[in-house]
Amino acid sequence: FFNVDGRLSFVDVPGYGFSVVPEEERLKWPEMMLTYYAERRQLKLYVLLIDMRLVPEIHETAFRDWIEMSKKPGILVLTKADLVPPQHHEKQKALITEALKWKPDNPVVFYSVVEPQGREELSSLIDHYA
Repeated sequence: FFNVDGRLSFVDVPGYGFSVVPEEERLKWPEMMLTYYAERRQLKLYVLLIDMRLVPEIHETAFRDWIEMSKKPGILVLTKADLVPPQHHEKQKALITEALKWKPDNPVVFYSVVEPQGREELSSLIDHYA
């Protein structure tokens, strides 16, 4: 959990990214996370971060399913935007949103830490939904 100014909390979901755990442990996560999502009344927004150089994997598609089932808003953040030439951003966005079946009314933000890109937009969206 990451607390932001005492008004927001971010939860980093296990199993997404580069977690190194035994497969037996990883298999327990979906049920645990479904319970967490269903029981957290405070949960207002999902933010799905995906490296925009990669095609989404099955666990990211499953996460998108959970977002839809929750009836709560979601923001797709395409990270490492600095590593993809700007002229390819829209093409990558289309490939990723199609693979995820991302709803067009859910926002998509190009984000880079190296070149401050997307920070203001993401912050504004989070404030809007929080």
